Amino acid sequence: MMEFKFLVLEIMMVAIMLVYGENVRSDSISTASLSSASIRDYNGANSSGRIALRLPMSHIHHLGSKHRPLNCSDKCVVRLLIERAEEASDVSKLGYHSQVKAVQSRVGVNYLTSKHLFTHYATMTVDQGNDAQEVELVVDSGSPLTWFQCKPCKSCFPQRRRVFEPDRSPTSRFLRRGDKYCERIQNTILGAGANGFNCGFESHYGDGSYGSGSVALASFKFQTFDGQSELIIQNIGFACGYKNTMQFNTGFSGILGLSTHFDISIPNQLVKVLGRAFGYCLPVIGSAPDAGWFVLGSDEIPNPASDPAYQATNFRLDGLRGFFYLDVVDLAVSRTALGVPPDLFAIREEDGQKVGGFIVDAGMMITSLDPRVYAYMRFAYRRAVVPILGPRIVRGIFNLDTCWDATDVDTETVPLPPIGLVFADRKYMEFGRTASFFAYRSRRGTPLICLAIGGIAETAFGANWPGSYSQMQTAMWHDVDNALLIWKAYAC
Repeated sequence: MMEFKFLVLEIMMVAIMLVYGENVRSDSISTASLSSASIRDYNGANSSGRIALRLPMSHIHHLGSKHRPLNCSDKCVVRLLIERAEEASDVSKLGYHSQVKAVQSRVGVNYLTSKHLFTHYATMTVDQGNDAQEVELVVDSGSPLTWFQCKPCKSCFPQRRRVFEPDRSPTSRFLRRGDKYCERIQNTILGAGANGFNCGFESHYGDGSYGSGSVALASFKFQTFDGQSELIIQNIGFACGYKNTMQFNTGFSGILGLSTHFDISIPNQLVKVLGRAFGYCLPVIGSAPDAGWFVLGSDEIPNPASDPAYQATNFRLDGLRGFFYLDVVDLAVSRTALGVPPDLFAIREEDGQKVGGFIVDAGMMITSLDPRVYAYMRFAYRRAVVPILGPRIVRGIFNLDTCWDATDVDTETVPLPPIGLVFADRKYMEFGRTASFFAYRSRRGTPLICLAIGGIAETAFGANWPGSYSQMQTAMWHDVDNALLIWKAYAC
């Protein structure tokens, strides 16, 4: 039996919004000449000359959210989300075996990410004043390119806000082959040569989603960490999508790519000002608006050496796809290690491709494990919960096969066992209490409690993925310069 310190990991579906004060100060700098000296005068800059940009985040089904169906409780929302995840998973398999495989054979590299369920988005602003246009972008730590739909749209998916109009933007400028940022994209799988006179891009995803169009530069508006200053940063590279499809979209405009392995991502474009780091804390269903946060910049990275509430473990950044791999060697239930063979978490080569491992990313709602790994978790969780909820185990929706009838159970107080991850350095990350199980009502009205983990035979790249639901309420920092994942429980 192995005892661990109590520490928790959580996250979920989230909307990130930039909030601007009425009397904030506005300044402008260019990514072409960013340096520590250029930002020393900004409010929020510390003695090192760096700043951090913080964006408030909200669950897509926060209290009062327009996305929440009428008279739909939190348990009703959970059921709808699981059903949507099931649909997305089915489409992802079809997309992976058809469109994605075709693209993979064309490019010779399996770069494509699989996003079973996009669950959170950020509102960003291009330009300022009367010229400002807002776009709502899915936050994706597994891909590097920021792109959104633009007019004239040849084939576009529905979105809630107006489609971005480059002709209305005084700072937008399309790039051509030979421009520095264009050539950076052309040197990745996202490059598509010339799109007419402009620099082209194509971005494919494992669920069949797709974006293509032209690469551009523009000015974007941010806030400093303390909220006292607006920061207009010029010449940020992004892409305009003119021919796009998005499976299971919720009205957003495109994708905010955060993978820092590639220098085309916005974090890497701002590295001189912000350092290579970002963090987030995703709030739970039914939380208040702006209950979570997203931060770009190394200035706010916590130090576990001086604050024992934080823990850290090393990650490995994949050299090809930019994924963050964790050195997970076991799982735990009730803070007791399960004895999963470590080789089941190993990264291996198959047909020249890297598969397996444990990838941290918030693009998938339900934590998905290799079926061999999941068998250990299911056995231990059932053994721990049967004395609490009884021996009658039922099947839930999707691939949830460890559920109990919760008719007479108070899901707010029932003492269900904690579950978590064990790393190679013996650090332990525990999922938050409400992040370890789903509590929802079936369509027949039966209340159920289900283990919030599934065994899926064909996960993206054969990897184990911690879902966004399992990460609720835990602060997660990616310190890329030092290859550290830093976390703290209940930090939203």
